[in-house]
Formats: sequence, C-alpha cells, structure tokens
Amino acid sequence: SSRLGSSSFGCLKYSCYRFPASCRRCTAMATPNTNIFIPDLPTDVDDAKLAEVFGQYGTVTWSKVMPSKGKPTVAGIVEFGDIAEATWVVENLNGN
Repeated sequence: SSRLGSSSFGCLKYSCYRFPASCRRCTAMATPNTNIFIPDLPTDVDDAKLAEVFGQYGTVTWSKVMPSKGKPTVAGIVEFGDIAEATWVVENLNGN
C-alpha cells in the first residue's frame, strides 16, 4: 500500500537531520534539499514501512521514525537520492 494507515501526508517539509534545528542553515526549512520531514504518522509505522512507502516515489537513501513529543503519533525523516525526487514528493504529496 502507498498509504500509511489512514494517515495522509499532511505537512511535508524539507528538513535537515545532520544539523541541529537551531542551525541557521536549517531554520529556513523551505529550502529544497534531499530530506523531508513527515509529522503525525500512525504509531505502527516503523523505519522499514517508511522507506517502503516513500521508496515508491524515489530513491530513499536513509529514513528514520521517531516519537512525536506530546503526541500519540510518530514523525519521520526521509532522505532521497537527489533534490528533484524530494521536491517532487513535497510538491505532489503534501496534504494528500
């Protein structure tokens, strides 16, 4: 399935897992790069499922699921092989 349970891809945005959020280079997450942050995923989503689903849309080079602070959901970061793939995902799956 290309969906993650009943979840939609509500608020995809560019992210950077290599630098802290306070880094000036990463605070403007609207800058296209290869990393995408996916919030509010169902808790049954794991690293393998995240990579499987987003692998349908491009080359996933790295992915990680992590707990959401204070929420009954998880969040994920997916790194794609190139910026064009990540850009396509943000532009076409955001909110779907």
